[in-house]
Amino acid sequence: MKTDTGKQLFKNLVHPVEQKSNLAVSSNTKINNIALINYIFDIKDITKIPEAKGPAYCGQTVTISYRITDENDVIFEEKVKTLKLGDTRKADSIDNITVGMRVGEVREAIIPQQYMNLDTVTNQSNSKAYKIQITLQDIVSLTSIKQNEIRIWDDEIVPYKVPYLCGHFATFDAKISKLDGTVIYDTTSEDQKIEMHLGENDYPMIFSYALFDKIPAGKRTVLTKGKYFRNSLDKEPIKLSYDLQSKLLTDEFFILELFNFQEGSNIQ
Repeated sequence: MKTDTGKQLFKNLVHPVEQKSNLAVSSNTKINNIALINYIFDIKDITKIPEAKGPAYCGQTVTISYRITDENDVIFEEKVKTLKLGDTRKADSIDNITVGMRVGEVREAIIPQQYMNLDTVTNQSNSKAYKIQITLQDIVSLTSIKQNEIRIWDDEIVPYKVPYLCGHFATFDAKISKLDGTVIYDTTSEDQKIEMHLGENDYPMIFSYALFDKIPAGKRTVLTKGKYFRNSLDKEPIKLSYDLQSKLLTDEFFILELFNFQEGSNIQ
């Protein structure tokens, strides 16, 4: 950064900022909605393994084992399942409770009936809420996160709104710059916003990672290495030009700005 403003921005981004969430972005982002998802599902970490593989994020393929019981502790479903987080293109409760977990960790949550997406359960019970226990057995995707290589910063505290969750549809502008301020990508110059579901592999995984739990207002700035502009599968093409991808060097830091969010129809 050449200017004083740029140097201060870089300082803010490099050093961890205030955190209020225990989810995937907990160690490096300022959450301005006090982790609404934690309150919706009353999430509790039963087993934490900080050094284990992870954390899981939207777009990754994971293997989990889970057990669902009703208010009377009747078991309705117990199985092992491999799924891509966000693949349903809606705010699936199991997907979003799994986001942020590391391999071997156990997490429990209470799912209100309106958020229970499994018909096999809701068709058999009139319970108002269900208890789920999830164990993350494996993360199948190739691209993993090193959290010291990503820093996330919000420009303002915004009014209460429903945040983006894994599977939600998001419409926004994006700008990518080098640390010297050189802009190498800007959707506003093309008047073409990005439209994607969080977890969609057609776009760089850093988009889904950075937007998870973000209220769609204000601006989110991300300091990240070029390697995170690939998708979680590491080998499939993404919707960025080949010329741009060639500029995003794997181990070089870049600044990603996400802004001009468009209100959508996400209600969960």
